[in-house]
Amino acid sequence: MSILNARYIMDPSADPRAHVEIVYSNDVKYAGGTGEDGWDELQAWVSAGNTIVAYEDPRDTTPVWVASVRDS
Repeated sequence: MSILNARYIMDPSADPRAHVEIVYSNDVKYAGGTGEDGWDELQAWVSAGNTIVAYEDPRDTTPVWVASVRDS
């Protein structure tokens, strides 16, 4: 199972934990730090040259965003 995309769901400059929504082909995980489900995969994904989508407010709701990621 590989990551399709990831985005910050909380403003990383306002919150010390970088809460990220991680989209896989058949799953969605939420991670905010070491030890959380999906965090290690996210770090490997970023190390491979991928970028976490910047925090935006307002932004697409999770179901809309996840569907658009999986459709692209």
